[in-house]
Amino acid sequence: MSPLLLWSLICVVLFLLTAGLVLAGILKQKVNYIIVATVMFLLLVGCGVYTGFLFAGRAVQKVTHLLTPRSGYMAYTALFGEPIDSSVKVLSLQDQYVPRLDVAIRMEVVASSKEFRRIILQQDYTKSAYNAASQPRASDAQPWFMPERLKGQVFVYSSQPSADGDVQHIYASEDSTHFFVEDIAD
Repeated sequence: MSPLLLWSLICVVLFLLTAGLVLAGILKQKVNYIIVATVMFLLLVGCGVYTGFLFAGRAVQKVTHLLTPRSGYMAYTALFGEPIDSSVKVLSLQDQYVPRLDVAIRMEVVASSKEFRRIILQQDYTKSAYNAASQPRASDAQPWFMPERLKGQVFVYSSQPSADGDVQHIYASEDSTHFFVEDIAD
C-alpha cells in the first residue's frame, strides 16, 4: 500500500470519528465528546496537511519526469523500435517537447546499412534523389539539420502520409550508414 493511500485512509477515518463524536456530543449533550472531537479535528488537520505534502511531492515527481528530455536513443527506438545491432548512434536530436506545437522530430543518425534496411522495410517509402535547392529547409529546423552535408549522392525516402497526416523523410548517404530523419506530425 502506498504512503499516500495509507494517509488518505487515516484522514477519512479521523474525519468519520470526528463527525461521529461531534454528533454524539450534541445529541447526548456531553462536553467531553466535544473536547475529544476537537482533538481529533486537530489530528485530522495535521494528517490532511501531511497527505497534501505527499500528494504535491508525487505530482512534482511526475511533472519532472514528463519534462525530462528524451535521449537520442530513446527517441530513435520510439520511432523505429529496437535496433538489430549496436551500431546506432544518434549524433543530434530535435525532439517534440509539446506535440502538435513542436511539429517534427529531427535526428542525425549513424548506423549500419543493415539497420537502415530494417527501418526502410517498416513502411512504404518512395525513394528519390535529394536536391537541396528544390527542397528548402523547414524554418524550425536546427542548424545541424543539413542533409546536404552527407557524402556522395543523397537519397530521400519519404513515407506516405498516415491517417492523421504524419509523414517521415529520411535523407540518407549513398552507403546508407549516415542519415537524417524528419518525422513530421501534421
